[in-house]
Amino acid sequence: MSFTGKNIVAGALVATALATSAHAAEKKLTGDISIAATSSYFYQGVHQEDSGLILQPAVNLNFSLFSDGNGVVKSLDLNAGLWNSIHSSNTGVAGGADKDSLYETDYTFGLTANLGDKIELSVGFADLTSPNNAFGTVQEIRVGAQLICQDVCGGKISKFNPRIDVVFETSGTAVGTDEGIGVNLSINPELTFLNDFAVKGLTASLPVRVGLGFDDYYRTAAGGDETFGYLDAGVDFELPLNNVMPAGYGQWTLNTGVHGIYLNDNLERVNRGDNFEVYGFVGLKLAF
Repeated sequence: MSFTGKNIVAGALVATALATSAHAAEKKLTGDISIAATSSYFYQGVHQEDSGLILQPAVNLNFSLFSDGNGVVKSLDLNAGLWNSIHSSNTGVAGGADKDSLYETDYTFGLTANLGDKIELSVGFADLTSPNNAFGTVQEIRVGAQLICQDVCGGKISKFNPRIDVVFETSGTAVGTDEGIGVNLSINPELTFLNDFAVKGLTASLPVRVGLGFDDYYRTAAGGDETFGYLDAGVDFELPLNNVMPAGYGQWTLNTGVHGIYLNDNLERVNRGDNFEVYGFVGLKLAF
C-alpha cells in the first residue's frame, strides 16, 4: 500500500502487461521478480515505518490478451499482482512478536491498453490488507493514463512519460477518516547524457510525484481536509547486470535511489511532527 517508499520485506505480483505482436514466437506471458530494501515506507504520503529492516520483493506477471500493430489499440494486457510488506520492527503490533512482522499484503488486478504507441491507459482493482491487523482492509479502484514521450530535449532525455493516477476508495480508507479520491501526478525523465561520464549501461532518472486529495481523502481527526498531500522527488539509478549474472536466466538490473518527501500539515502530524524526510533504497530485479 505504499507509494514511492514501500519498504520492509515485501513480496508482490504487480501486473503491467507488455504489448506483444502477432508473431507466434513472441511471448504471451512476461514478468519480473525483484527485491528492494528502503529506509522509509510512505503510502500516498502517509508515514508507515522508518526503522528496522525494510525489504520489498515483488513479482510482476503480464498476460497479453490482444495485439495489433495496425490498429488504434496496439495491445490489451491483463495484469495481476501481489505485494507484501514485512517490517522487522513489527509495525502496529504491541510488544512486537516475530510472527507479526508481516504488516501488509496487497492484491491487484487490472487491464492495460496501449493506444497508438503514445498513450497508455490502465484500470484496476486493489485490495490492501494487513495480516497483523495493524490497519483495516482498504479496497480501491485505480485508473491511470500515461503519455509516452521519448527523445526529449534533443535526445538528452530518452524518456519523459508524464502520468496521472486516480485512486477511488470503495471500502475503508488508507489515509484520512473517510473514503475519498486520491490523485497522483508524476513524471520520470530518464537522462542519457550521463552515459558519457558513468558506467556503461547506467541510466539515471529524476522522478517527481505530487499527491492530491479530494472528497476528504486527506482529512484526519486532528485536522481538516487538504487538497495538497505530498511532493516526492529524487534521483534513481539503474545498472544492468547481464555481464555479471549467468546467461539464460533473464535480464538482471541493480536499482538504487535517494528521495525527499514533503508533507502537508495533516501528514506532518502522522509523521511525528516532521514535514520533510529523506529516504533511500537499493534493489535487485530479474525480468523474464
